[in-house]
Amino acid sequence: MWSFLRTLHQLQSLLDYVNSIAEKLTEIGWIFPQNRNPDDVPDGQTITDEVTQVNDSVNVPKTNNKFPKPTGHEYFLNNKKFSDVEIHTKSKTIHAHKVILSGGNDFFAGLFHEDSVDSIHCEDFDYEVMLDAIRFIYTGKVHGLVIKAKELFIVADEFKIGQLKNKCERYLCKTLNAENFSDLINFAERHNAHLLKEAATSLLRRKTNRSLIK
Repeated sequence: MWSFLRTLHQLQSLLDYVNSIAEKLTEIGWIFPQNRNPDDVPDGQTITDEVTQVNDSVNVPKTNNKFPKPTGHEYFLNNKKFSDVEIHTKSKTIHAHKVILSGGNDFFAGLFHEDSVDSIHCEDFDYEVMLDAIRFIYTGKVHGLVIKAKELFIVADEFKIGQLKNKCERYLCKTLNAENFSDLINFAERHNAHLLKEAATSLLRRKTNRSLIK
């Protein structure tokens, strides 16, 4: 009988000790009390903040979900990390990666067939335009199309970025009108933009027919 009571007393002491440890862990944010009421969370703090605190204690890197994750190879765009080729433009240098450029473009794949190529000189092109062209290879996204479609077309034509060239030309066709007709038809002639040339010819034909009808 006394042995049983002694064992019971020891178990109670052990339970009290465990509870005290649990309370301490709760205070420092390692564990959460059961039936936690959100209203009990102090002002300026959220359950998410406490989870972050727990993550810090086990060295789990925090992530910021407020910003969208990069798509494709956007993280490496103009990033010196693992960069193995430099593209020199009119004003600045773009840090690029052979494996990404050659994987998305036959021109660069042929250029990098020789391992000795570690720089490309494009001093005839503006930095922003060249960067947007490289961005397209990395991510498939087109930036600056509205304000520099012609410049992007020229770069895309030079480096055989077919899809970008097509997007630029189609955009120019959509914007073709009587005011920019002369400029765009001349551009089409200089740079062999066949689709744009056809669109300009079609517009001219319609204008001529309307004039004859009148």
